[in-house]
Amino acid sequence: MPRKGWGLRAHPDGRKGVWLATVSLGKDPVTGKYRRRSTTITARTKTEADKLAETWANRQRRSHAGATVEHLVADYLEWNQATEKLRPDTWTRYEQKLRAYVVPYLGQRPLADLDTVAMAEWYDWLTRDARLTRAHRAGEPLSANTINQTIRIVRAVFRWARRNGKITDVEFLAPLIQITPPAAPQPDRNATARFLADAMTQGVSWFTMLWLAGSAGLARSELAGLQTGDIDLEHRRLHVRRSIAQTGRAIQAPKTARRARTVALDPMAVELLERLLTERVADHRLVVGMPHARLPGDAWLFPSPRDPTKPWFVDSITTKITRDRRRLGIADSEVWLHGLRHIAATLGADAGVSPKVLADQLGHTNSTAVTERFYIGALDASQHAAADQIGTELGRLVAESSSARSSEGSPIS
Repeated sequence: MPRKGWGLRAHPDGRKGVWLATVSLGKDPVTGKYRRRSTTITARTKTEADKLAETWANRQRRSHAGATVEHLVADYLEWNQATEKLRPDTWTRYEQKLRAYVVPYLGQRPLADLDTVAMAEWYDWLTRDARLTRAHRAGEPLSANTINQTIRIVRAVFRWARRNGKITDVEFLAPLIQITPPAAPQPDRNATARFLADAMTQGVSWFTMLWLAGSAGLARSELAGLQTGDIDLEHRRLHVRRSIAQTGRAIQAPKTARRARTVALDPMAVELLERLLTERVADHRLVVGMPHARLPGDAWLFPSPRDPTKPWFVDSITTKITRDRRRLGIADSEVWLHGLRHIAATLGADAGVSPKVLADQLGHTNSTAVTERFYIGALDASQHAAADQIGTELGRLVAESSSARSSEGSPIS
């Protein structure tokens, strides 16, 4: 057995692509005999088999030595990465929250010692003493959304552990199930109006992005993934076909099948998109040097300010919002991108839009394939009516703020 504590050799049966991995678990304190455990590894190459064998050996040693919460977190993340059960950006978010808000407090605790008292104490620490680790907000208390997301992730980790035989039950999670989750903050209407009024002065591209986030309920990854071919101004609609991963600029399908949808556009959104597409066409013709060139359908609607051939970094959208918000003296809890969807939903509800139609318009649809097949005409009409009402109310809200800035009638002059 090599010094590393595990070994890999060709399978005795001589099967191609199959190896036998063995790990040493030390001496048995009673018999004095060395303990070993073996398993078969299937891989395409020896290098791949080595990596799989090392991962397996580490798991066996951790389990044998008495696994801790930190070991469990590592196994869970490793399993999800290997099986691709989570999208890359979701996996990154899980890892960040587990490393920042679970491992520091519970990491060294053996799984066998977990009980309701330990989980209650962790929850108390999470809500009172835990602090954000992100650079631009380091040291701030956790938001209600971060707390709720972390709790959901922790419950998922321990339920996975039970299904895979790493723990026998999850009764110790009772404190996390019985608690009343902290209420998420609601965006401030006046602050949102000021923020959007300021965005109008920064050009049509930025204001259009924010308008679509509110009126059409698009998430930042969906906004970054829009291409010019997704816009159908003739029928006043927009197709959500892709999104951009939070890590890097990987193009991926929408988060769920329901999020791949067609969204109705309000008149203001149509006007803004017309102006934006005119700008994009002019920029494209200048770059290619052809005065009559057409803008390709796969061109990014909101290209990166640094490289027009690439989409925005998703986190760059949030960074810009943070900078603008602080420049205007607006609190983080008063305005944020996803909060624009809350504002739009509230305005739509106040205007009498049906909750079902409102959910469809803002991307929370639960329509079945049968509904979409047999009622698509009525759904389109109701969605356009909802888009008009939301756009009207959102425009009125912005106009009230922009009038104080001596703005002219149209948001973008």
